[in-house]
Amino acid sequence: MDLKKNYIGKALFVGGVSLTLCGQALMLSTPVMNNIVSVAHADQVAPTTTNIEIHKTMYDKADANFFEQEQNKIKNDGTQKDSTFNNKLFHYNPTTMGKVEFTLYDITDQINKVYADGKGLTGFTAGQSKEAQGRVAEISKDIDANGAKSKFLTGATVVGTKAIDGSGNVRFENVKAYDASKPQKYHYYAAVETKTPKGFVVSKAKPIVFVNPYTNPNGDGFLSTTYLYPKN
Repeated sequence: MDLKKNYIGKALFVGGVSLTLCGQALMLSTPVMNNIVSVAHADQVAPTTTNIEIHKTMYDKADANFFEQEQNKIKNDGTQKDSTFNNKLFHYNPTTMGKVEFTLYDITDQINKVYADGKGLTGFTAGQSKEAQGRVAEISKDIDANGAKSKFLTGATVVGTKAIDGSGNVRFENVKAYDASKPQKYHYYAAVETKTPKGFVVSKAKPIVFVNPYTNPNGDGFLSTTYLYPKN
């Protein structure tokens, strides 16, 4: 493994879609959802695998406008948020609301096929972050509109499909992260809700597009488990 190129990156968030920017030997000032600028230090070695845990939540339809407000959105920085839920947000209950499944796709090769400039999602400087955000938004929109027929999912590797547990969570273990064989050295993923219950008014979660691994909030290490909260 080429450790010299296996450096720390930083997280970027686009309207509920999560993207981790992992630069090679870069000091990045990366804007995130709440407009706070963080610096990622290029002195850490990224892991080759991590765990990914997806949490489906729910809230009363009457509170939809509340959750559209920026300060009330969950910040997908990879850390566990359950203990900080406000009293309007709940864990999804499959027993009363119906079974939900998530499929995790490795879309690394598809992204590099569609975007043939060699940048993927991580080959941008801080000043080019809007271009990276645009790609993430385009990928999420295409998957949301076309499902399994999306150009980003067609031919993609299915890491696994799992039903959420009683707490609304699903966990994928040993998910590939740093990989010297890939053009930008990292794996790109889409977490997609692929089974939604019928007979209930339940919002399908928006696809989450992200780069593995995530850095910790301090930017001085990597998360061994990344916790993600899809936007409904």
